[in-house]
Amino acid sequence: MKGFKIGDRVSGEGHITCGHCRNCRGGRTHLCRNTIGVGVNRPGCFAEYLVIPAFNAFKIPDNISDDLASIFDPFGNAVHTALSFDLVGEDVLVSGAGPIGIMAAAVAETRWCT
Repeated sequence: MKGFKIGDRVSGEGHITCGHCRNCRGGRTHLCRNTIGVGVNRPGCFAEYLVIPAFNAFKIPDNISDDLASIFDPFGNAVHTALSFDLVGEDVLVSGAGPIGIMAAAVAETRWCT
């Protein structure tokens, strides 16, 4: 695979998209109607080894700790969701106090929400 070598620390996006539907072609892969979820629609979640398309993989920079890298995915979900709306000055209810909910509340708080 180009751009990667054995021993690189990598992470991957767990939503495998088709790349061909209208949303994918429009740059809105998060809305792909043909999404395949790793650990949901195919094996791989919490597996020792995982096969994903190169498009879904990215190198973890050396200055990023393993602990920080481990929250990329849930933090990305929280940020994407919280910043999908203009939250400035709004009241926000986060239902669920798991990792994504807690991070979403923290992101919303940075937007001067209550």
